[in-house]
Amino acid sequence: MPVYVLAFYTGNLPFRAVSGTALLIVIGWLLVWLWRQFLARERSLPRLAVTRGLTSFGYGAILGVALQIVFAMGGTLPGNGVGAHAAAMTFGYLVLVAFGVIEWRILGTTGLPRSGLVQVLAIFIGGLIISISLLAGAEQAGGAIYLLAQLIAVVLFVVRIWPTSLRVAWLQTTPLRHIAAASIWVVGALIMFMYVVFTFISDPAAGLLENVLVASDHAVYLGVVTNGAIGFMTLMYLSREERTGWIGHSSSGAFNVFLLIFVVGLVARSPEIKRIGAPVMGVVLLFALGLLAYRAATASDAKLAGSAAALTPS
Repeated sequence: MPVYVLAFYTGNLPFRAVSGTALLIVIGWLLVWLWRQFLARERSLPRLAVTRGLTSFGYGAILGVALQIVFAMGGTLPGNGVGAHAAAMTFGYLVLVAFGVIEWRILGTTGLPRSGLVQVLAIFIGGLIISISLLAGAEQAGGAIYLLAQLIAVVLFVVRIWPTSLRVAWLQTTPLRHIAAASIWVVGALIMFMYVVFTFISDPAAGLLENVLVASDHAVYLGVVTNGAIGFMTLMYLSREERTGWIGHSSSGAFNVFLLIFVVGLVARSPEIKRIGAPVMGVVLLFALGLLAYRAATASDAKLAGSAAALTPS
């Protein structure tokens, strides 16, 4: 993965194609292993969501590497290949995996409830359709089907998850606050992206609402993925005193408040608001990640074993 990032930094197209192909082989191995694990173990909705999400990651990776190979050969893919790749990686892969993780931590679901299955399949099918429609140049038809599928998924998610997640003790520095916050951000990100799709299929000549699209991306990457990662790492590596003191409050409360300010600034196209939200959010995030990295590097095996056991839902 770092080699692929380096290839993009250099701007060398053949380097990007070769390193991307190597990475794709590893991703293929990961998907085979993942599906074997899913089929061999007790099947649950969180496992299904994560497996489906990483399957979206797989076809998104195929699109991404195909783009690099075609670019290196001086050609282009039909339709909007970049958009199809980005949609698969963000609103197919990341959102669906987030659904699974939130389901696991908030509800502790162990079976395959029917409403949850519909929710997971709707988000998976919607992500697949939007990628195919962008690649085929059929954005309006695909966008309409995508909106219907996403609306079903969002409504089911809110009805099933929010009654529990919103009752989290927000003023207590429990790591579960991060997962509960992610459950709010994932809905906000989907609504913003759905709005972008709706406005585009209503009037393609007007183009994409890039400010709202960028805001939805940040809501996913920071509001959902980063919240989830910090929540798990906080539980794994920080002491109880650190989790319940000012460190826990800053890594959760301050981070989310200033992320919200930043996202509002993106939607409003306001440099002034963005200059308030982004720097403070960034400093808080870097401090939290630095502390977590230090605690992870110095943690004992016994502590890690105990922390891993704590991740099992009660």
